[in-house]
Amino acid sequence: MPCYADTIIKIKHAKRNEKEDVKVPSVWALVTYPPGHNDKEIEVTLFLPINQDERDPELQAIFKRDEYYSVGGKIVPGSYNGKIKPKMTVAVSTHITIVDKVLTSNKCPLKTSLIGIPQEMPIEIRNTYI
Repeated sequence: MPCYADTIIKIKHAKRNEKEDVKVPSVWALVTYPPGHNDKEIEVTLFLPINQDERDPELQAIFKRDEYYSVGGKIVPGSYNGKIKPKMTVAVSTHITIVDKVLTSNKCPLKTSLIGIPQEMPIEIRNTYI
């Protein structure tokens, strides 16, 4: 069961899909969340418009390694390197800068809960009516 979430991520690895047979270009990234924690990872995919003029930089920032982004999108279970991890299809991404040197800022940690991730495999229910 998919769920939707908004969170702040840090890009660990990013790669642009440059295959010619793919109709919609995309950027794949392995990210950590929340900021300051490297033990929680999520795989994200950002689909790009074919025409660069159609891309809205206000809603769709392109991922760069070791940078922070505020992202929102659909989350489903996925597999990476043989481990089950959450996978997000990003709808909105905004580049942000986290500054630790500002003394008067509110430095509360951001917590995001993933709700609706199935804990067990789905059970197929067969139709017994004929």
